Amino acid sequence: MLNFQNLFNEDIFKIELATIQMGAEVVNEGNENSVFRGDVVIPGNATPIAYIKDLSVVQLCNEVVAYCLARAVNLPVPDCYLGLVDAGTLNLTYAPPIENGDEDRLVFVSLDAKTPNLTFQVGGPNGLVLWDEIKEWRDLGGLYAYDSWVANTDRHPGNILFGGKVRKSELWLIDHGHCFTGSDWKIGQLDPDGEYINRLTEWLTIDLNEGQKEKHAQTVQKFGDSIVGFDAVAAMKCGNMTDFLPAPRLNAMAEFLTERAGNVTRLAHKALGVDRLL
Repeated sequence: MLNFQNLFNEDIFKIELATIQMGAEVVNEGNENSVFRGDVVIPGNATPIAYIKDLSVVQLCNEVVAYCLARAVNLPVPDCYLGLVDAGTLNLTYAPPIENGDEDRLVFVSLDAKTPNLTFQVGGPNGLVLWDEIKEWRDLGGLYAYDSWVANTDRHPGNILFGGKVRKSELWLIDHGHCFTGSDWKIGQLDPDGEYINRLTEWLTIDLNEGQKEKHAQTVQKFGDSIVGFDAVAAMKCGNMTDFLPAPRLNAMAEFLTERAGNVTRLAHKALGVDRLL
C-alpha cells in the first residue's frame, strides 16, 4: 500500500553494496544490455541469487534513483543493490569503473523474485482472470503517478513481475533503465513540464472501464498531493549515491524530480484518460 512518509527520510537515497561472485551466467532474454544471473553477497553475508545488469552510467543512475523512489513510496520492487565487480569476474561492456585503483566496476543488482512477468502470465490459461487482478490493483493509480514522475518511457508488461494475486503481494516492478525520458538522456534535457510517453496508455489504459479509471485517478491525486514540496535536491545530498555515481547527473535528476512533483497529478490523469472525468 502506498506510504509517503519515507519520502521525507534522509536515508531515501542510500543504497547498499553487494559483491558479485564468480560463476554468474548470461541470461539476456532479449535485453539490450547484458544481464547475468548468479550469486551475490549482500550485507549480512547472505548469498541470494540475483540478476546483474551491465549498464551505462546513465542507465545505472536511472535504475538506482527509480528504485530508491519506488521503495520510498512503498511501490513493490525487488531488493536492489549497487554491485561491485572485481576485474575478471564478469565480461562487462558498459559498467562504469570505480576509481579505487583495483579496476572494480559498478553494476545494478536486483534480487531474483522468482516470479514470471505479466506478459507470460496473461498469455496463460488463466490470463483473463489475472488481467482483471491487475486492473483492480489498489495501487495502480500510484504506478501511473510514479511513472509520470520519473518519466518512465518503457513500462511494458514484461517489466512487471506478477505471480497471480496482487492482494498477496505477488507483484513487482522492475527494469527502470529508461526512466528520466530514456536510456541516454543528457544533462539539461530534462523538462519538468514535459509530457513524455507513458506506455501504460498503450496497453492498460485502453482496457480500463470508466469506473476503474475514476477509482485509480483518486490514488493519483493522493500520490500527487503527497509529493508536492518534496525536495529531491536536499534528499539526494543526504544519500550516499554521490560516493559512487556522478554528482552532476544526480543533481540534474534531483532538480527534475523536485520541479516535476507539482505536475504529476495532471500528467498521470492524462495517461489514465480522465481529463474530463475529474
